[in-house]
Amino acid sequence: MQGPWLLFLIQSNILISFYITAGLAFFMEAVGEGFSFWKIFSFLLLVWQVYTADRYFIHPEDRHSTPQNLDRLRFIRRHKKIFGFLLLFFGFLQALPAWFSPRCLLGYGVGILLSLFYICKFPLLNFRIKQIPYIKAFYVPMVCMLTYGAYLQSPRLLLLNWKLALAFYLLMLCNTALFDLKDCENDRKAGIKTLANTLKPSQLLRGTILFSVLLAWVLSFVGENPWRIPLVWSFLLYAIFIAGLLRTRQVSYFFVILDTTAALPLAVYALQFIAACF
Repeated sequence: MQGPWLLFLIQSNILISFYITAGLAFFMEAVGEGFSFWKIFSFLLLVWQVYTADRYFIHPEDRHSTPQNLDRLRFIRRHKKIFGFLLLFFGFLQALPAWFSPRCLLGYGVGILLSLFYICKFPLLNFRIKQIPYIKAFYVPMVCMLTYGAYLQSPRLLLLNWKLALAFYLLMLCNTALFDLKDCENDRKAGIKTLANTLKPSQLLRGTILFSVLLAWVLSFVGENPWRIPLVWSFLLYAIFIAGLLRTRQVSYFFVILDTTAALPLAVYALQFIAACF
């Protein structure tokens, strides 16, 4: 059962925004840049804007949504004026972090541009990135990683830490592929091909569990400090979370448990730091 506050955090996109922003915080620490309040603040606003804008407009697949997904859509549509105002206000508010940390402007621009290709149709071509067969699972993590890189002090940090970037990309790839399970029928009716509506659910779940455990094993050998242990444990924990989908398909499980993917490395890193203090 979802409490009213948890339901609000899900429907308003606040929960997912904090999860993905936690990923940037970990990434900045892992590459040696350290936490930057203004970059994290700017990225948090950006993620909320992107997810809310995607739900602000009705897409073809949304017309075939399940009752739970329709509730999320209707929540934003019922409060369209408020969300519209916040989308514009947060856009103007980006000037504040950009003033203190000019790098925020580049990160925000890259994030918005890449996200618009996913949300909106290409000019003249009349299709969205999402409509390319099987692309969603690979494109969404790519947008996240490129935006992470744009927020770093130097894009070279992304290349110099390519093992970390690749491992984080694959972690988010697992999440995106599985997250489509809740939308597989909607996507199929809208003519959107994804891994979730091509493979059997049991095949996708068991395959992702095996893939996660295998990656954890590989990273235990090739990973580097300080990110090796947090990512090894993140893949193992995620495999456990995936196993939970073999028993339940509740929508709240997707948003509350599976969506912790990007936040898992930071959580493990924090626990590791606390344990080292004792």
